[in-house]
Amino acid sequence: MDIAEDPEELTWVWPDQLPPQDDDIMGDSYLDISGTIAPSSNITATWYASISIRDDYGTDLLPDRELGVRAQIDQHLGDGDGWLSIPEIADFVTLVENARNLTDSEDSGCCLIDYSSMHSVKGTDITVIPPANGSVDSNGSWGWIEDASLIGTTDGRSTRILDIPRVGGVIEEIPLRVTLPGFWEFRYSAMLEIIEGEPNNFTVFRHQAPVASDIRITLGKNQPPNAFFTRETGGSVIPLALQTAYSGQCTDSVLDDTQLWWTVHRNGTKVFETQHENLVFTASELNYSDGEVATVNLHCLDSFSASGTATENIVIDGLDPTWEATFELLGDENSTGLDAGSTHLEVPSGIYIDFTFSASDVGGLPVAIEVTSDKSEGWRHSGNDLLQFTDRFSQSGEVNGMHLNVTERHEAKESSEYNLSLMVTDDAWNTVTHDWVFVISDGLGPTIIPDIIANGTPISPESPARAGDSMILSLTDSFDDLDAIVDVVWEVRVNGTAIAEGAMWAEVEKLPLPITEPGIHLIHILAWDTAGNMEEISFGLAVSPARGVYISVLQHIMVGDPIEGEEITIIATLQNTGADLAAGMLCSGSGCSDEVIVNAADSVGPGVFNVSLVLNLKGTAPIDLRFEWISDSAGMSGVVHIENDYVVEPQWQAPMQVLLGVLTVLMLLAWGAHRLWGQESQKP
Repeated sequence: MDIAEDPEELTWVWPDQLPPQDDDIMGDSYLDISGTIAPSSNITATWYASISIRDDYGTDLLPDRELGVRAQIDQHLGDGDGWLSIPEIADFVTLVENARNLTDSEDSGCCLIDYSSMHSVKGTDITVIPPANGSVDSNGSWGWIEDASLIGTTDGRSTRILDIPRVGGVIEEIPLRVTLPGFWEFRYSAMLEIIEGEPNNFTVFRHQAPVASDIRITLGKNQPPNAFFTRETGGSVIPLALQTAYSGQCTDSVLDDTQLWWTVHRNGTKVFETQHENLVFTASELNYSDGEVATVNLHCLDSFSASGTATENIVIDGLDPTWEATFELLGDENSTGLDAGSTHLEVPSGIYIDFTFSASDVGGLPVAIEVTSDKSEGWRHSGNDLLQFTDRFSQSGEVNGMHLNVTERHEAKESSEYNLSLMVTDDAWNTVTHDWVFVISDGLGPTIIPDIIANGTPISPESPARAGDSMILSLTDSFDDLDAIVDVVWEVRVNGTAIAEGAMWAEVEKLPLPITEPGIHLIHILAWDTAGNMEEISFGLAVSPARGVYISVLQHIMVGDPIEGEEITIIATLQNTGADLAAGMLCSGSGCSDEVIVNAADSVGPGVFNVSLVLNLKGTAPIDLRFEWISDSAGMSGVVHIENDYVVEPQWQAPMQVLLGVLTVLMLLAWGAHRLWGQESQKP
């Protein structure tokens, strides 16, 4: 090297000085394991590493790494004058050489074999490319190159364990390439995500490891790949005219790019080959016949030219299965068969149908039967060889119903149709299908939806029909599933008396009801469609009494003797035929009873109530009885006079009446004695 007379004014350039770099650390390392790898024997390898580091990254060989390597050298190996001199650089080179001149492969950041370090045969050759001299504020890069021949010892197992240190050293920040001899290959590592390459030539990116822990790799002699496949068509046989599909895979070292291909042989002759991952072929297109055997092979070949094969010999079935079907309509006593050979079948709405399907195959293997329909989502029945079930098809609620407006409901509709599909599949997946259409005939009577309108308002619990109201039976919301409403025939009865009979729609849509009295009135409605289907409903119409209070006397009694000076009780039973409550008192003269509640009448009958009045008879004048009442809800009041024939007797007549009673008894006794013992008793 040439040094100027004034080295402080010149920049000294080290041979092979590294250029500036963007990454903090760059380079690569290489471990080549050569020779044989046998159990319990020596193993040899070559180690090589080349690394370059930005000046401002610093080094862990000196304190204050955060200052950058130039300031570290100036402060800890130099005079701290802000200038990196040649002697200071030379001291740093010596420091690096001593630090990296290691004979232990683990300490150098290389590796361990079978849990033991390998050792350098002649030491480590190191070439240091130091930072350029000059101001500590400039920024370049520095690094070194090292190589060594290593030797170690294996243990007695057939599998080798390669451990790569990950403890935070700067040498771990560059990729490590590993090559293996002969037929040895990468087998497994839990850190597979940071390893890439080929089975015997792979690279470990240990700086990407998520944890500071040794990266363990198992090595072993190459084994032929394993071939696996799954046939996705048929059971114990495959079809002749349909596609047969296989899916397969080759398993080997995770780093091996194993080749895969398929061959199909007929009587020992290859008739088909493909390198796709999945095999698909049609036997008839390869000139196979029913009953012949196809030989299917999956071939696997790894990077060491070792191969594995999986084989299946499969019989070809070229005959379709056969089937039969019977359909029977189930009646109350007898059943009626349908022609299953017809593709369009008409059945009454809602009637149960007994379905029977049977299937067979010439090989005697099970035959799958599946029946589906658009009757409802997911409607499906399935079985093997024999399938029986019972179901019914009804006129669809979508044909006519409350989801339509009144005008649409009253129009004629088309019958519902349901598709029934049969699929019969044998063990080779040969499939036969058949379809039927079930047309639903009119088997249901009209839908009767009555409404009662009183004085122009539909009745409700809050607004009931009342005696005296003008009542109309409205059938406007009614409809038939298929017929137009004008074609429906009606009959209406009120309390057993027909008010419409054989009537058409115009006569009954708004039908006046001859009801004037409160009570429960039985309404019976019948309707027939053009197919003769009849529907009927009956219901009780509760007619409430008219609003107001209308009181009358049912009966009254007197308890006690009506004698002047005595006390009697008058008990009266009255009824209210009005729908409002009231309150009232039973009175006589100026005296009145306690107030009682006057019950309201309802559709069951009048509101009946009792009231009692205690009277002290102070004279013999006739007893005047009246019931005085008032109703806040009805805004009414009144007086009901109660006629009676009660007579109050004077007090002096009471002893005379007793005397007369005694004399009468004595006379009766005397007459009786004379009859028993007198002259008349002596007559013969």
